[in-house]
Amino acid sequence: MDWLSALTLGIGNEEDSLVLNSVANVDKAIPALENYQEIVCHLDHDDAGRRTVEVLRKHFGECVTDHSGLYSGYKDLNEYLVAKQKISNHQNKE
Repeated sequence: MDWLSALTLGIGNEEDSLVLNSVANVDKAIPALENYQEIVCHLDHDDAGRRTVEVLRKHFGECVTDHSGLYSGYKDLNEYLVAKQKISNHQNKE
């Protein structure tokens, strides 16, 4: 769901995307990320998401960027999108 939310928000439309489906799959993703000079993460804004970013940073260094700050105050990108749409719908009704 978060990947579809990202596309709806215009995030990742011009880049390659890798969907983990679960942070437990991070080790499986590492070989697919080996040739990238920039890795941008939009993981859940929780401990598991932060740990996953740290695993990636230990492997790839500073080329890993955590973009969960974009939806600070929300659990994940989907929750942020739903809230943003509710605000937009409310404003359109006024």
